[in-house]
Amino acid sequence: MLRHFFLLLLWGTSLGYAQTDRADPYSAITAFFEAFHQADGPALAAAWHPEARLYSTQLLPDGSTRLLAAVVADFVQAVAQRPAAPTWEEQLDQPMVLLDFPMAQVWVPYRFYRAGEFSHRGTNNFLLLWENGRWQILHLIDTRLTDRP
Repeated sequence: MLRHFFLLLLWGTSLGYAQTDRADPYSAITAFFEAFHQADGPALAAAWHPEARLYSTQLLPDGSTRLLAAVVADFVQAVAQRPAAPTWEEQLDQPMVLLDFPMAQVWVPYRFYRAGEFSHRGTNNFLLLWENGRWQILHLIDTRLTDRP
């Protein structure tokens, strides 16, 4: 009887963790940026869905917009192989999370600093998919503005 109680307790505990992970897509964004700041290539690569797309937008001086596409594997490699200096730091503001399981969208403004100096700011827009028991980045597009916040 005691053995069944412990098995039930273990099952309930693991079920609780799975439900917490499912309910918190922002945890995938937090893990992504931890890997980004630590230049941890394997952890950064693991954040992405195999079909992921990565884009950035730029507002040009004439008022037009440029869309820049990047290959996720190239992005991961560039982050993982960057030199220790200058440092990169992306400071995130308050996220807005929309969730309709198994899909989530996270909109999070940021400020980017290189070697402690302001570089640019913008907003990250992540589309996440719950697959294989975890949240994965399916799509990321950001804006990049050089004026100070």
